Amino acid sequence: MMKRITLLLTLLGLLVTACGPSAEVQATVNAQSNQVATVNAQIATVKAQPPQQVTVQVPVPMTVQVPVTVQVTVQVQATPAAQPTTAPTQGGAATAAKPTAAPATAAPAQDPLAGANPNPVFRETFLASIAKYWFETETSTGKTKIENEAFTIIAKEVDNITWTFGGQKFGNTYTTVVTRIPDGKCKAFDNYGLIFRYKNNANFYLFGISCDGTYRLLRRVEGVFETLVDFTKSNSINPLGQRNILGVRAAGDNLSLYVNDKFLTTVTDKQFADGAIGLYAASRLTPNMTVTFDDVEVYEIK
Repeated sequence: MMKRITLLLTLLGLLVTACGPSAEVQATVNAQSNQVATVNAQIATVKAQPPQQVTVQVPVPMTVQVPVTVQVTVQVQATPAAQPTTAPTQGGAATAAKPTAAPATAAPAQDPLAGANPNPVFRETFLASIAKYWFETETSTGKTKIENEAFTIIAKEVDNITWTFGGQKFGNTYTTVVTRIPDGKCKAFDNYGLIFRYKNNANFYLFGISCDGTYRLLRRVEGVFETLVDFTKSNSINPLGQRNILGVRAAGDNLSLYVNDKFLTTVTDKQFADGAIGLYAASRLTPNMTVTFDDVEVYEIK
């Protein structure tokens, strides 16, 4: 199109040149030339501009991650702790003592001989010729004997207890006995001590100390041991090789425990009001565990 316009103007220019231009023709030619120049300038401007980039925003779906707390249950195999509390059956095998509710704590420490006759109503020094009520026996699991002016109990097998009883019955008393492990062979939870208010083999109290410096109090009711005081650490208990004096003040319902004349604790229990006294040794870990007992004394509390 532009080429045709340019060619037409060129022919008109030649014609004008040949014929002599009139003023009107010259004005027309000049006006058309200006239009052509304007169009050419516009074309040049358009060509000079680079193509425009158009940014189109397209919505894109988004995934939002929200932290979620998940409750996880982890199952762990639990191994129950070993039961340190052991007690004998009538046949001599040790069985776990049945736990009981904590007994009521009575009055604070007092003189164990308060209200007692100053002279013992019973005293045993284990002179072989005059020893009272104590029997020398031997079975496959235990042995008792009197020698060197002491009463010896040997628990031959582990998880075994050997006991013996005197023949007299007492009510409110303070009872003491001197104990020792002569060969020093004794391990944790091996224990030994006093039996008091004994009715028969199925009913009595048992107070003892262990070879790792703890004490406990059990009661045996119809052949079942029940824990009144579980194994409790005490600095009053002397180490192996040294003697320990055990004492029990049984006055009414109050049972007070002593070691080496030092007060340990008092509990209240009214299961048994009276009975005989006895001695025992219980092995948990030491075969042929040997304990000697001497100078048993019983003071009557009025």
